[in-house]
Amino acid sequence: MTVAFYGEIEFPATKVRGKLLIRRFSKVKIVSGFKQLTSTCDIVLPRKVKDFDRQKVNEVFQAGDPVIVRMGYDGNTPEEFAGYIFSVTTGVPVMIRCEDEMYKLKRETVSISKASCNLKQLLTAIAPGYAIQCDDAPIGSVRYSKKLISEILDDLQKKMGFYSYFRGKILVCGRTSIDGGQRVKIVIEKQALESLKERNVEKVYVRVESLQTNGKMLKGEKGEKKGNTITIKQPNLTKIEIERIVNGAYDKAIQPGLDGDLTLFGIPRLQHGMIADLTSVLYPEKNGAYYIDSVTKEADTKTYRQVAKLGSRTN
Repeated sequence: MTVAFYGEIEFPATKVRGKLLIRRFSKVKIVSGFKQLTSTCDIVLPRKVKDFDRQKVNEVFQAGDPVIVRMGYDGNTPEEFAGYIFSVTTGVPVMIRCEDEMYKLKRETVSISKASCNLKQLLTAIAPGYAIQCDDAPIGSVRYSKKLISEILDDLQKKMGFYSYFRGKILVCGRTSIDGGQRVKIVIEKQALESLKERNVEKVYVRVESLQTNGKMLKGEKGEKKGNTITIKQPNLTKIEIERIVNGAYDKAIQPGLDGDLTLFGIPRLQHGMIADLTSVLYPEKNGAYYIDSVTKEADTKTYRQVAKLGSRTN
């Protein structure tokens, strides 16, 4: 069966120009991941494109302009990226760097002070224009003064282990990829190229610290202290909650996995958060279900490749 690739880049209308729809591009590269705050898209255009050849490139494409990328086969062209222009290089060829919705949160500052709140209350307060999908977790008192929203999200990751990213216009935040779970079956010899090898399971030490409202510190730990240390600080947890977080983080850290890349054409469509059900005829030890942690998509006018990095094994 032969399928035909199709890709298009839409630059919606702005105050200074109408909508541009470009089908002749040299290259598109989209990178997204569960642990990556900002998804990016790099677009390379030939210098001579009829829509803007006679105009100055940096007047046609300006930082902050919206951009949408659609790619697929035989008329099935899902939206693979939506965001905003970050920068434009006006040489030959034209190179356009884009970022997803996080582009806006990197440019907005907020001040917030709460004696006690949970994760969703904080996210709703600092990003009121967005739908929120997140873990149900208390985070205690918070105080940020004229802080970039993206810096607050980064702080949540560093201190408490909550990873943030956008899925379209939805702000997602959690210790695991909580908006994924869709399964995709892949027979390695028929559908993919791979450089996968079994990941070494290292020694791990997990420590959770929870400051209570009375000033007392509750702690929980598991693993070998000489191992790779994972520290989570989250206030106002009960002993049961601490034990659950410790066991969950430890069990996830010692799960077997596969290192290396899994490379496919554009079918089946991959996203981080999906679960790849791998089957191999030649290497049955690679059989199993693995979370997809990140995906890099690259395309030109004729070819389309997806490179996935796998996370821990699951059921």
